[in-house]
Amino acid sequence: WKVSAKANKLQVKTYEPATVLGATLALDMFEDNYLPQSREERMELAITTTASIAYLLYLSGEPVGLVTNGLDASDTAKYKGERETSLARDDLISKLKEESNPEHISPLMVPTRRSPVQLQKILENLARIIPNPIVNMTYLLQLTAPHIPRDNALLLIVPQVSDDLASVIENLKARGFIINVIIIKDDNAYQEAVIKLGKFGITVFHIQHEQDLFYIAPQKIGV
Repeated sequence: WKVSAKANKLQVKTYEPATVLGATLALDMFEDNYLPQSREERMELAITTTASIAYLLYLSGEPVGLVTNGLDASDTAKYKGERETSLARDDLISKLKEESNPEHISPLMVPTRRSPVQLQKILENLARIIPNPIVNMTYLLQLTAPHIPRDNALLLIVPQVSDDLASVIENLKARGFIINVIIIKDDNAYQEAVIKLGKFGITVFHIQHEQDLFYIAPQKIGV
């Protein structure tokens, strides 16, 4: 506002549009996507990133929601038993893919809306989330896309962008979704994501430390 007053006309930062879209936050907790030696640290940062952005959007008065392939800790016993009785994990994946209802894989979902209790619901889900050894982000997006509103941004918080995931993102973009991607603490994965997604006009952020969150203003989501 000081610059606007001095120039006697409104000045707007080029890369910080005034419109905030709100967002559905899609958090990837598929454990195979995180290297074992840094898995716990990066997953914790992914959760913190998701919670922080949800908080920023909530404070901005914008709609916010959550979808993740992470499991509810209360479902651990159920999935453990299924894994032990299955001949192979591929068999279990095939079984789950045959069940098209999202409730059968118990994804943690908070519908995207503007609500006084929205942040509390999201934080409660994130507080009890655990890694998922079964369902990857590619399948989760295919399964839940019909439940995600297109009038808000779709913000993916992921450790990497595989070729399959890039293909799904391209398809969602073509269907009218406004998509941004956040890569969690991996220089190589970030560079690869920029190459794969840049041609589709998708902005890719890189979060290496919690401090990096200060540079992602709510106004940048959906750009």
